[in-house]
Amino acid sequence: MPKRITSSSKSIFVSLAVIAAIGAFAAFGLPDISLGGSLVSLVLLVLCAGLGFAVLRLRSRNALLTAALDNMPQGLCMFDASARLVLCNASFIAMYRLDAGSVKPGMSLREVLDLRKRAGTFSGDPEKFVTDRLAVIAQGKTTSASSDMEDGRIIAAADHLMTGGGWVDTFEDITARRKAALAAGASQDQQKRKAIIEDIINGFRRETEELLNRTTESADQMRQMAGSLLESSGVTTDRVQSAARMSRDASMNVQSVAAAAEQMSISIGEINRRLARTNEIVRDTASDAQGTNTQISNLSQVSTKITEIIEVIHKIAEQTNLLALNATIEAARAGEAGKGFAVVASEVKSLALQTAKATEEIGNQINEVQASTNVVVTAMTGVTGRMQEINDDTASVAESVSQQNTATSEISRNVGTVAEASQAISDTLEDVTRVADTMQSSARTVLDASEAVTTHATQLRNAVKEFLDKVAA
Repeated sequence: MPKRITSSSKSIFVSLAVIAAIGAFAAFGLPDISLGGSLVSLVLLVLCAGLGFAVLRLRSRNALLTAALDNMPQGLCMFDASARLVLCNASFIAMYRLDAGSVKPGMSLREVLDLRKRAGTFSGDPEKFVTDRLAVIAQGKTTSASSDMEDGRIIAAADHLMTGGGWVDTFEDITARRKAALAAGASQDQQKRKAIIEDIINGFRRETEELLNRTTESADQMRQMAGSLLESSGVTTDRVQSAARMSRDASMNVQSVAAAAEQMSISIGEINRRLARTNEIVRDTASDAQGTNTQISNLSQVSTKITEIIEVIHKIAEQTNLLALNATIEAARAGEAGKGFAVVASEVKSLALQTAKATEEIGNQINEVQASTNVVVTAMTGVTGRMQEINDDTASVAESVSQQNTATSEISRNVGTVAEASQAISDTLEDVTRVADTMQSSARTVLDASEAVTTHATQLRNAVKEFLDKVAA
């Protein structure tokens, strides 16, 4: 910064002005000044003295301006159109904690920012700041902003364009004003907050009272419902226990029926096997009877043939008897010569009679055998028919028993399924009984809890009222 000139140095400045005038005369080779000199020389001397006084006055005013700038509470910097520092005051140097000997006229804006960055009062990018500032200045715009310093101060900065180029920056520490404004705003905010809190307390009081009333009503309803549920659960428990006992009895009965059906199925299976065996025996017997009937029929046919042969033999015997009779007659005619022949003829006749008698007896026996055979054939035919009927009936019975066995097995399976289902129902009813007992216990717990909720709601209402009264006070 340039040195400042005060008003107390006027006498020194006058002397300097005279010396400067004399020096000017000497430098320009003007005529020697003396009491007897010319009027022109005197005029020149006066003019030089006046010029010295003008310089002294200008420097005095410059000193006064410098003092005024240094005594400003705001910081001030002036930059020319080339963004070089023209002047700055002491407030700017102190505000940004700069070294007064380092800040000199002619420095660029970038160099000033570098000094601030080393002093810790600028944290941005100096190059970007310069570029943005020059762009704004080139557009003929002004800027104003506030920045928070690291030490807690708040600096407000504004720039003002100058005619002919360049600008002036002003800086002001608005920390106290900002704090006062914040304090005033805080006081107003506190009053508003207090009013809002009172409204919230009143609203909370109303909502809490309403909520507690609803809670009490709900607790009363819950207590009534719990009482009804407790009573209903008791009845349900009794009924379920009775149903469980009946289900257990039914399950035992069904299990007995299932066991009986299983036993009956086994018995019918045994009967079915025996009927199948009987059916085989009857079928075999019918087959044997059929064979016997065939043999007896064959025997009857043989008897018929024997009868026919006996008839032939009987005819032969009759003819032999007739021939023996003729031989006897011829032997009697022959006399003594035919006695031997007569004896033979008599023997032949006797044999023929015996043969005829034997064949007649055989024929009678054969006839009786044939008659018996016919009776046996008729009987065996009837037996064979009855055996066939028995075989058919046995087969039908065996089929019916087989179907009955199938039905009984199905019944046994169904009864077994019913027994399992009955057992499952019994188990389920026992579970339901346990659930009913639990529900009854839960209903009793709910009843106790509802009564506790009512008591706690009353206590909470009193506590909230006391708290809100204290907060409102």
